[in-house]
Amino acid sequence: MKENYENILGCFVSGPANYHDDVPEMRELLTQKGELFKSYVWGPLGIRDSLNSLKRRDYGRDLDLILFKFYLLPLLEELVVLKE
Repeated sequence: MKENYENILGCFVSGPANYHDDVPEMRELLTQKGELFKSYVWGPLGIRDSLNSLKRRDYGRDLDLILFKFYLLPLLEELVVLKE
């Protein structure tokens, strides 16, 4: 846990979202796309491990956390809010 606290970078992935009336095939496709994208962030060759060497102690107290937030295949309703 201490190691996570020292990291200056964090990643958050939101999605993929689906509608309640999506067919099972569409839900499965969205799940597969989500897993593939998450591997780009948290997988063996993901950006998290590439940037893991950046620590808070090296940047003083002015910078606490840089959070990368990815919206993966958001719903149309979510896109409206994201554009605002």
